Amino acid sequence: MTTGVWNDINATMMSTIVWKYINDTKTSTSVWNYINDTTMSTEGDISVEEYLEYKVAVLINKYYLYILLILGLFGSISTLVTLTTMRPFLASAIFMCVLAVVDGTALIWKMLYLQITLSGIQIGDFMCGFFYTFGSWTQQYSNWILVAMTTERFIAIWFPLKVSKLCSKTRTIVESIVIAILIFGLNLHFVWTFQEISDPVLKHSCAAKREYTSFINRIWYWIDGTSYSLSPIVIIAFLNGMIIHGIRKARKKHRDLTNIRIDGMKERSRQERQITIMLITLCVVFCILTLPNCIFFVLKDTWNWNQSNYQIALYSLLYQIVFVLSDFHQSVNFYLYCLTGKKFRNQFKAVVMCRRGQSNRKWQSKYTDHTISTIRNRSFSAWKGSESVCEMKSTGNNTDATNFTISSSL
Repeated sequence: MTTGVWNDINATMMSTIVWKYINDTKTSTSVWNYINDTTMSTEGDISVEEYLEYKVAVLINKYYLYILLILGLFGSISTLVTLTTMRPFLASAIFMCVLAVVDGTALIWKMLYLQITLSGIQIGDFMCGFFYTFGSWTQQYSNWILVAMTTERFIAIWFPLKVSKLCSKTRTIVESIVIAILIFGLNLHFVWTFQEISDPVLKHSCAAKREYTSFINRIWYWIDGTSYSLSPIVIIAFLNGMIIHGIRKARKKHRDLTNIRIDGMKERSRQERQITIMLITLCVVFCILTLPNCIFFVLKDTWNWNQSNYQIALYSLLYQIVFVLSDFHQSVNFYLYCLTGKKFRNQFKAVVMCRRGQSNRKWQSKYTDHTISTIRNRSFSAWKGSESVCEMKSTGNNTDATNFTISSSL
């Protein structure tokens, strides 16, 4: 990193810090020597570069983005191919496709900006602002798509009779566009608040204009952190909790109405467990990978990290780790889908084995068999009494709609 980070770390902010970090990253030995020579204090003959923490930070800095780019692009492309070959193609799949495109674009954009910066290419004030605007937009937009996906599942669980109206494909596309416009507008200020400047190590760098420094450090700092991580985490955690509660409530109510363990009920129970595991996994992974970024930059002002070489080395390591976690969030979604979504995993295997038609026929056959089994067992229940049948119809329709919606999205 250059002295731009060390001397003016407050000029950075939550998701935007990724772009400042890329801009302020240099992996050559001369840069690390430059940093070492500008530290505020020394500890005998031990320089910053001699600490293990600093060596690990340099190693991470050199390679992590390239590794995540490979993993992320493979995951994004695989997600798009898998989802577009799944039948039926539901509204939830649109959100997942948008998320895959945004995550892949974000990784490519970071790598592009990194190469431009390290090459010393002059891009001008407007492009500086645009790189920050688009980069911060991809970070925030990705998280809010997750919020939209969770909201759709919440509606499917609690309002199954309205899901076809509230979660149609048209509405999903409109919602994605509206969210994109709002988030982009929120970050558009970088176009006029940032400029290209000369850098003591890099030939050219981007930084806030002097008249907007106070706004960036004191106001935008918290707006960006709230939009990037805090608000999505709170909303996703709440909605996931309500979804899990709704699934358990529906299962308990259905068991109270009948003690018959029919095939349809077993299938629904399996689907409920699967969707619960997926939701918990997505929520926990999202929090683990994004929350440390916010915590780090909220608490950093209380840490006098530049008072000794060891503190600088430790700060460098933590600085790298929080960004690896944040960037890893945009590379891991495909692997979570495969890990927790059986239908998605099977479809991906079918695509790899060039068995698209067979996979779709298998799904259709399975759904038909499940429907026939449900009808047969309900006919058996009718023989036991009309009151029991009415109760099963009332509850069954509600539960079937819920489980069909959520299971088809996996």
